[in-house]
Amino acid sequence: MYRKSRWLLLLMAGLLFIVPAFSQTTTIRGKVTDSAGAPVAGANVTVAGKRNGAITKPDGSFEIAAAADARLHISIVGFEPVEVSAAGKTNVDVVLLKRTGALTEIVVTALGIKKDKRNLTYSTQELKGEELMRTKEPNIVNAMAGKIAGVQVTSSSGTPGSSSRIVVRGASSATGDNQALFIIG
Repeated sequence: MYRKSRWLLLLMAGLLFIVPAFSQTTTIRGKVTDSAGAPVAGANVTVAGKRNGAITKPDGSFEIAAAADARLHISIVGFEPVEVSAAGKTNVDVVLLKRTGALTEIVVTALGIKKDKRNLTYSTQELKGEELMRTKEPNIVNAMAGKIAGVQVTSSSGTPGSSSRIVVRGASSATGDNQALFIIG
């Protein structure tokens, strides 16, 4: 009996050391560019089938931990998504092609969840470029004044090129930063 349990213990100890060897992760670095060779900043780089991911830096570079045989999925609005194999590679360079055709109406909510506008349970607002052009205001931020509910636009002075302050739904926030997010499509 003692002999069998000793062999079983040795077998289990051996498996403890073998299993991690097969699930080794490596750091994969790379660069995402467009067809003209310009870096693409803000692209999502994710490991296919996993939850970990990275965002490309302003120079288009990224760094992500993944298994040695991983497939990387790269996507950003305005470009065709690409999936590349990183098998046996530590450096992956990707070229994205511009997406041709019209963008569909997508609303990005908290935590990056994308939903169709008609499926939302709360109100959203949209300001079209034609409405901004009708104001004949040279500063696009000042042109938004009075056009969206809950958005207060204050110009620092009337001189051309002066800064403007945008406050969305009040002057307080958890982080002390009330910077507005502009999504241009």
